[in-house]
Amino acid sequence: MPATTKRQVHLAAQLPGIHNVTAWSDPRSESQISIDSFIRLAQTVERGKFDFFFLA
Repeated sequence: MPATTKRQVHLAAQLPGIHNVTAWSDPRSESQISIDSFIRLAQTVERGKFDFFFLA
């Protein structure tokens, strides 16, 4: 009988960043350029016990 190995799943999140180079100048793009929005995303991923978070 083969020895059992402990298997793990690593969770990763890749989320889009700012896709428009002029978004910073558009007053309607608040959540797309707000650092607070990115912080909330990172905290949500952290609460979900993800191993990796990539903001592109």
